[in-house]
Amino acid sequence: MKASRFTLFSYSWGLPLTICGLLAAVTLTAAGYRPTHYYGAWLFRVGHHWGGLSLGPVLIVSEDASDRLCRHELGHAIQNCRYGPMILPLVMLSVLRYHWRQRRIHSGLPLTPYDSWRFEGEATRLGTAAVAAYRQKEERP
Repeated sequence: MKASRFTLFSYSWGLPLTICGLLAAVTLTAAGYRPTHYYGAWLFRVGHHWGGLSLGPVLIVSEDASDRLCRHELGHAIQNCRYGPMILPLVMLSVLRYHWRQRRIHSGLPLTPYDSWRFEGEATRLGTAAVAAYRQKEERP
């Protein structure tokens, strides 16, 4: 997705989640955190060992988050452009699933791969493809 389309859809079709992200960004900035630009989105690094979350074009990840996790959260930002207001129930399901998985981990029960749920696998694929396309564009003379 081109940067101009990402911005257009984030601030129109994806506005409900983008508003949540902007409120989080203002709060984090007021608390002293500074975002970095991450392939068209804003990335905040906060805390340790908790993972990440995407609120439209605002990505919030732990300070020790891998690049794979950052790409995955970028994929959720792209999904916000794709699904618009319909993403809110998907986000809630994702949050519930995350907590369900944490309980299983602490109980020692087996888990399916995180990306086995279509919504999560799609986010990883979209974010990875977006980063690859951006890097390929940079390498062109």
